[in-house]
Amino acid sequence: MIPQSSGSFNDEAAYREEVQNLIMWCANNTLVLSTKKTKEIIVDFRTSIKITHIPPSVSLLQRSPSSPVTCHATGFYPDRIVMFWKREEEELQEEEVDHGELLPNHDGTFQRSVHLLVDLSSMKAEDWQKYHCVVQLSGMKDDIITKLDQSQIKTNRKDPVNTIPIIIGVLAAVIFIIIAVLGAILYQKKKAKCPPPSPDSSSELSQKLNPGASH
Repeated sequence: MIPQSSGSFNDEAAYREEVQNLIMWCANNTLVLSTKKTKEIIVDFRTSIKITHIPPSVSLLQRSPSSPVTCHATGFYPDRIVMFWKREEEELQEEEVDHGELLPNHDGTFQRSVHLLVDLSSMKAEDWQKYHCVVQLSGMKDDIITKLDQSQIKTNRKDPVNTIPIIIGVLAAVIFIIIAVLGAILYQKKKAKCPPPSPDSSSELSQKLNPGASH
């Protein structure tokens, strides 16, 4: 196998030089170079591998429940692609869809979208199955068909947080604090209304408790 020259891929002289070096090497090593066999083993690295097509990755996207559902295809090659929405077997009219522009990806592939403008908010679940996105790519025999399934739609919206338990917990804590404060206030007021015992009462009580102490 002929090694790749350090020159340009389009350098014909460098390539021919490598072939000539191979012929000379074979002659020096008492090998007979067969033209027929040489065609089988020589690989010209100047010719890159040609990729005919790369199928797209298709997904359904939606920003919010009120936003249109988008059929998004990305990572495909070449850029000759056709995308459309169908209701059962009938292609939707132009006023029911919105075609996005073809955009390149960083790796040389492409992406494109088609938006479904039909109002789905009041539509029954079984009616969703009537809609599907069709993607046709040049070089691919079969179409890529994606049914409109609500469970398969990717969205960036977050599920609403159930705040009822949080509110109940906060209210219970506030009520507990209020009851504790009111109880402390009432205790202080009740304590303030009770007069301290007089000295005479304290002396009588002491004599009753210790009768032998007065003698």
